[in-house]
Parts: sequence; C-alpha cells; structure tokens
Amino acid sequence: MIILLAAVSGAQQQDPWKDQADKTKDAVAALERALDLDYGSEGAGSSLLKEGKEHARAVLKKQKQRLAAIEKGRGLAIPAGRAERTRYPTYIKGKAQLFVGGAWKPLQEGFPLAVGDRVRAQDGSIVSLWIAGGFLTLDEKSEARISDQKAVSLNGGRMHWENLAPGADEIQCRTPTVAATIKGTEFDMRVRGGESVFVPFSGVVELRSLTRAVEKGAPRPAGGKSAGTAAPLSAGSKVGFVRGGASIRRGTKVAPASAGVSLAVGDVVTTGPGGAATLELEGGFRVQLAANTSFQVEKRSYSLLEGLAHVRSLVAGGLREDQWGFRTPNAVAAVRGTSFKLAYSNADERDEFIPETGVIEVTAKRSPKLRDSQLWWNKD
Repeated sequence: MIILLAAVSGAQQQDPWKDQADKTKDAVAALERALDLDYGSEGAGSSLLKEGKEHARAVLKKQKQRLAAIEKGRGLAIPAGRAERTRYPTYIKGKAQLFVGGAWKPLQEGFPLAVGDRVRAQDGSIVSLWIAGGFLTLDEKSEARISDQKAVSLNGGRMHWENLAPGADEIQCRTPTVAATIKGTEFDMRVRGGESVFVPFSGVVELRSLTRAVEKGAPRPAGGKSAGTAAPLSAGSKVGFVRGGASIRRGTKVAPASAGVSLAVGDVVTTGPGGAATLELEGGFRVQLAANTSFQVEKRSYSLLEGLAHVRSLVAGGLREDQWGFRTPNAVAAVRGTSFKLAYSNADERDEFIPETGVIEVTAKRSPKLRDSQLWWNKD
C-alpha cells in the first residue's frame, strides 16, 4: 500500500501513517474474528478449512508485523526531502542497511522507504516491505531496489513475494536477467550464479527473459554426439541421445531407451544415476534430461515428474493460442520460442523455473508441503 504524506496545516503536520495504521488494525481485527469462528472439523472440506485457517494465521502475523513497523515509524524523525515521497513501512528481523549518500547505513525498523531506495538484509536477518498490496521479504545477504510504485528490482540474493490484497494491480519484479509480471501470486525469486531462479507457490506469473537469444542450433551433450536439429512441427517425438542408464515405460512395460526410438503419448522416459538423455519432441522442442529424472510425453504438453530438464524451442514467437505446456505436479508453464530450465522435487513439491530466452507464463497451485519446507521468510 502506498502512502502520501499529508500537507502541513498551520504549525502542525497530520500523522502520515494514520490511514495505513487504521486499515491495518481493521485487517487484524477482521482476521482475528474469522479465526475465532468455529467452522467444525468434520466433513469432506475440513482439510481445506484447516489450510485456509493456517493461511489466515500467516497473513495475520504479517499484518501484526506491519502494524508494529508503522508504530515504530511514527516515532522516527523524517529526513528532509522525504516529506512528499511515497512511503513503505519496513519490518526488520536482525539488521538491515539503506543506501544513502553513496554509502550503506543502518536502517531502523519502521523507517519510511521511498521509490528509488536500495535496501539490503545483513547476515542472519530478513527485511519485509509492504508494496502495492503485497508483502515482500528479503532474505539475508539480499539486496533490492524500489524502482517504481509497483516495481521492485532484486539485485542479488533471494526474495519472497505474497499478494495480500485480492484483485490488486499487477506489479513488476526484475532481476538482472528476468522481468516478472506478478498476477495475484506467491513465489520465491533468487539470483544465483548469473541465473534467476523462480519458485512458484500459487497464482500466475509471466517471466520474460532480458538476455539475448541463444543460437538456434542444439548444444552438444557432454560425453556424446550432437543430437542434431530439432524435430519438425509435424514430426512425432523420439529419443535423440542417451548416455548411461535410461528407460522408457509404456503402460506396464519398461524397455531400455536408445537413440532413434519413437515416443508415444503416455510414455515416461527415466534416467538413472549418472544417466542423461536428449529428446526431440513434437512442437519443435529439444529437451535434455539430467540424471535421476522422469519425463512424460502428453498430448500438446509434457510433464516433468521428477528431476531436472533443460528445454529449448526452435520455434520463433511469443505466447500464442497454439502454445505448448510443460507441466509438473504443481505447475504448468505455457511456452513458445523459449529456452529455460525446469526442476521438480517430489520430496518438498518444489518447482524451479530458470528462464534463459523468450517468455514463460507459469500457473501454480498452492502446496502446503512446499510452504512448510520453505518458511524462511516467516521467521519469528
């Protein structure tokens, strides 16, 4: 939520935080009333009710942190030059810094941040901001910049975003390599080794690569021969390359995978420890499977069941009505003219999307297991 400082009336200035504090108190009271209601514990919908109440408790905790930050901000002196800039309350667990006058300086909890500010969380700390109806949390050793009223740039490290206002406008999150358009979504984003790693929790996000396009020729798989050119749009799917152990399951039958074997709808290709495979897929895709990966061929879509896949498309153009989808048990990515990496772990139901070129639109469903295993942003 964005706040504009009230104008000075006579010798006395109005409380710039009053409106936001009042709305936050109302939100806290409404959540507490909802959690006090007895919805019962029996019936087919009891698990959904339990999940909903757990989510409400998490939101209530964030709103209470927000209110505490606002109250602390009320007691801080406002530096000259900030009196007419948009402001964002901050919650800090540990230590944080603000880039001011060409140097990093300590940031106090509740201090009013504005468009253009750069902030970072120090070792063992987290920093949370409330922007455009959402809750953004920076992990330790992470840095971000408020680049616009509805835009944030993650310069390094990891952030978590959760939309707290249903129906809120889209916002933008940028890294050095990806621009993400957020549409009522919860996700993690990390800048790691020159790549931007996106972990969806729920909702829809469009990921647009900011890097230049790669060559259209296929890379040479390590330790083997080139897989050749991509399969034409009209061709069926097949295995292009195999190294180490790999198999194809068709119905109840399992056979070794080898170069040139055709793939049918429903087939599952699995690589073993130390194994790798390259698939030439209908739609003009080349997919490289890492070790310990399971990948299923479906009609106009493909599913990563476990492991890591590197997807390359030789079809130019953005998202269209005839787009193809790459799925995991929790998410689907609509792609065309795209190169990206996709990973999925059954252990914590975690997806990772790493865009390289083109556009990916990711839609994810909520996973309680993923949230329980990834609650770094919800530290007490």
